[in-house]
Formats: sequence, C-alpha cells, structure tokens
Amino acid sequence: INAEYMGIKSSANLSMVPPLPCFLSDATNIGVWGICKSHVSPGAGDPGERQNPPSSLFEFLPVVSVLSSAWLQTSVASHATVPSVSTVTTAHVAVPSVSTVTTAHVAIPSVPAVTSAHVVVPSVPSISVPSVPATTTSTSTGPVVLDTQLAGHTAEHKAGSLSFLKEDGKILKPAQSGARGDRELDFYNLTVPGAEFDVLATKNLIPKFFGTKMHEGHQYIVLEDVGATYANPCMCDLKMGTQSYDEDCTPEQAAERHAKDAKTTTVSTGYRICGMRVYQTTDRQFKKMPREVGAALTAQNVVQEGLREYFLNPAFRPDVLHETIAAIKHIQEWMNTQSLLRLYSASILLVYEGDPSLPPRVQAKLIDFAHWVRNTSGPSRHDEGFILGLNNLLTGLNSLHA
Repeated sequence: INAEYMGIKSSANLSMVPPLPCFLSDATNIGVWGICKSHVSPGAGDPGERQNPPSSLFEFLPVVSVLSSAWLQTSVASHATVPSVSTVTTAHVAVPSVSTVTTAHVAIPSVPAVTSAHVVVPSVPSISVPSVPATTTSTSTGPVVLDTQLAGHTAEHKAGSLSFLKEDGKILKPAQSGARGDRELDFYNLTVPGAEFDVLATKNLIPKFFGTKMHEGHQYIVLEDVGATYANPCMCDLKMGTQSYDEDCTPEQAAERHAKDAKTTTVSTGYRICGMRVYQTTDRQFKKMPREVGAALTAQNVVQEGLREYFLNPAFRPDVLHETIAAIKHIQEWMNTQSLLRLYSASILLVYEGDPSLPPRVQAKLIDFAHWVRNTSGPSRHDEGFILGLNNLLTGLNSLHA
C-alpha cells in the first residue's frame, strides 16, 4: 500500500510486514474508485456492506480508505510524521502473504480529535488516483429556438425580430412592442381562472398561459407548447377572419391591409393557410408549406392543394380528418354564441400525431391575439368575419371525405 496514496508518511519498522510481490507495479494505473466500487453492494449506500470477503491486496484498499477522515485530511495537507504514538490507541493492519489473503482487519481508534496517525506500510510503487470531476444534474439547458414554428416573424424572416423559443414543454413567444404586445398580454390575463374570458381556458380552446418571462433583456409570453408531447407533430396554422387588421387602424392603414388581404384567400374565404408541416412516414421527414405558398393559394384551389395536404401522411388520413372537423366545430359552437370579443387576425392551430401507429390526438387551439377588441356593438353582433371563415373551412374539410 503506497504511502503517497494514503497521504501519510511512515517511519515505522517495516520488518513486521511481509514483503509484497513486485507485480503491484503493473497496477499503477488502476483507479481506486473502480476498486472500491466493485465491492459495494449495488444501491446499498454503505461501503461496509460487502458481497464477498477480500481475496487480494487490492480488495484491501477500500477497507483502509475508511480510516478516520481526520487522519486522511490532515495527513494529505501536511504529510507530517507522527511525533508521538501515544495519541493513537490502536492502528493495526494485518497483511498476510498476498497470494493467500482472504481477510483484512483494521481496528479504528476511538479518539475525539486525531491530528496525526501512524500506519505501517510497505514500500511499493505508487498507485495513481484519477481525478473524479463533479457531477451536476440539470433538467433544462435554457430556452432554445422553437423548431415547429409555422408563422409569425422571426429573426430569419425579418431583421430585428425575435424567434419563438421553447423550454420544458412551454413556448416563449416574444411580446410585441407597443400596443400589440400589451393587448395580447391583456387578453391572456383575462383568460385565467375567475377572469372575464376564463371560458376560453375552461373549454380548452386556447393553450395554457403561464405568465411572462424575461430572457436576455426581452419579455416573452409563456404558453403551453401544444406539440411538445407528440412524437412527430403535424401542424397547420390557419389565419381566420376576413381582415387581418383591427379597428384601431387609420383609414389609410386599413386600405393598405385590405389590398394585401384581397390577394390571398382571407377576403374571399375567411381563412388563409399561414404554414404547415406534415410528417412523411416514407422518408421520416416533414413536408412543409411555407406561408408564402399558403398566401398564393386561391379560393378555387385552397381546399385541394392546401387543406388536403395536411392529411397526406403521405397516405390520406380520414381518421385525422374526422377528428379535425369535430375539433373545429367545438370552436364554432363557442364563436356562434359569444358576443364579447372580435378576434381579428387570430389563428386556429391544428395538431395531430404523424406516427400512424400512435393515436392521432387531434387538437385545435385559438392563438394570436394581438388584434383582439371588445365588442361594443351590443350582444346581437358577433364576429362575422371569423364565423364566415369557420363555415367555409368546415365546408372545405367535409368535401375531402368524397
């Protein structure tokens, strides 16, 4: 046993210890932790719980390692020789011939404070002890860019814009600057339990809202990541309503926005495909439809060349179509009866599981509320543009059954 390994200087008479074979020099690179761990019962948590008695000198090492921590710590720090043996009641190591070792006994002295220790050790080549790095455990590495974002401005699409992030099953949506950001945050705050619009959360019509978070100097709205629990989430973002601007726009802004909306299916059908990703089982890749393609569709081809693509996996998925229609009808039922809100430029996010061997778990959620306004025209007025879009959307989806 090497004195450097024990961290103790020895000045004792070595004649009491039988000579050890020189084969120990072949073990100079043996890691002490590996030796110790091999003789601890799995999960026991007590180095003293051994499965088998030691059968070699190497098995003796972990026994020595249980000497008083004060001995080891003090000795390693100072490497001082023992001035007096009187402070140690007993420190006896019995080491028989290495070839026939079957037992090892260490008597630990009982003293309140040990400042030095005297251990008889043979002179053998040093054994290197590897450095064990500290192990840290973390459930999160911090927010990362959301890889399932379908629409909305990102740094990739627009300079100065922030990307959506994800962390721990949640989405971090960048809060827009100015009135739009304040308006969307106000909307979500009105959907918490007991608030004015909590029916949206009660009916499971929107993603769960978890408040806000500051990240790198920017404020984010923290929402449920609807696709986080899917193996291969297929998703489609449908911008609803016949206009993408709210009532606070100036006449000039409204005219400009209306001209852009008229070039898409927004004005004619009341919905527009803003993005889509569909898992393809043949090559295990996602087929994507960017918003530019969705904006170029017309009222004549949006169903067959747009909506139908969402159900090609690549085989057509009638089961998903059936459940998607039911989920959208759930939104329609609420929209037809409520007169509190007008959801300009809001979207419906569709989701289903792209692995056909798993349940489809279809969902339809309302998202994007930067342009919502209260309905001040009385209870008889509903959100006509949004309702028109829902009716045309359901008509198009039902035609896909044929």
